[in-house]
Amino acid sequence: MCKSEFQPSPRFISILLVLILILEVKGVKYEFLIEDEKIFTSCSNQSPGVFGSDGLFDFSEFKATINYDVITIGGNITSKWDMDPTDLVSFQIALFHYDRGNWLPTIYIITVKDFCKVMYDKNYYWYTYWTNYVINKKDVESRCFMRGTKLLMEEYKLHLVLNIGSAVFSGLYKAIYTIEAYSALGVRRPTSFCFEVRGEFKKVK
Repeated sequence: MCKSEFQPSPRFISILLVLILILEVKGVKYEFLIEDEKIFTSCSNQSPGVFGSDGLFDFSEFKATINYDVITIGGNITSKWDMDPTDLVSFQIALFHYDRGNWLPTIYIITVKDFCKVMYDKNYYWYTYWTNYVINKKDVESRCFMRGTKLLMEEYKLHLVLNIGSAVFSGLYKAIYTIEAYSALGVRRPTSFCFEVRGEFKKVK
């Protein structure tokens, strides 16, 4: 692939999120190859009030340069979500494998009941691959996804290779990302977000 520069659509965020799909441990290296050139699709059979990543963020100031398998990214992303600052935000990533016409769940799933609390925690993988590069983290870390919150991203290089232990991956996979909010009384808010990315894992020789 030749070097090119583009203004990505909101679907480009799935490239970032796929890097935190599985806990990184020492083992076999795999490269995740995106199936669809659009990268991101909305979850199937979405209910009213469930939106994709373009409902969560404004990516109009986000830029990326692709050179072979290395992505250089930077710019700003701004939250569009009218979330209540007292809500608990639940974040989940689940990996599914396509087998004989059906999407089957795998053992790989990450669930965080209070994502806002650990969004900038250095002990979590999304910090390594994403929030570590938020330049203004001290100014926005208490705002989570509140509407109008702008994350100023330092320019950095992202390589789409994962270390995923001794497991063997073959065939088509999809990662489903779900973000929901709950009131202090545990009542689920009517607005949530669900999006997925499909692709294949290729073993790196």
